[in-house]
Amino acid sequence: MAWPQRTLLTVIFFVQWSGRLGRKVRLISVSTAEIPLPWTEHMNEKTLQPTRRISIATTYQRAGVSKSTFCEMTREGSKRFDPTFPKKRKCGGRRFFIEAEVEAWLLANPD
Repeated sequence: MAWPQRTLLTVIFFVQWSGRLGRKVRLISVSTAEIPLPWTEHMNEKTLQPTRRISIATTYQRAGVSKSTFCEMTREGSKRFDPTFPKKRKCGGRRFFIEAEVEAWLLANPD
């Protein structure tokens, strides 16, 4: 089962005020829009769970290489650069890797 890429969002606006006869509520408008769901790219379709983010330190430890070798593997132009290695992601200033992508790379490159 794949996650939907878009969903419908319905927003209902009410106004409330107090008067001599008590509180009154009136419906102002109802808006419906189809919006994209950016979070679906980080969902694991097999388990329907969010994917785990792992730190850079955890990634190079799982790869079994030193920090300097790992940095060379991910830096373009380096002699140890591996274009098949998963790309770093960034969210709010923190850099991380997606665990499933790293695990898939480790299975494809056992050495």
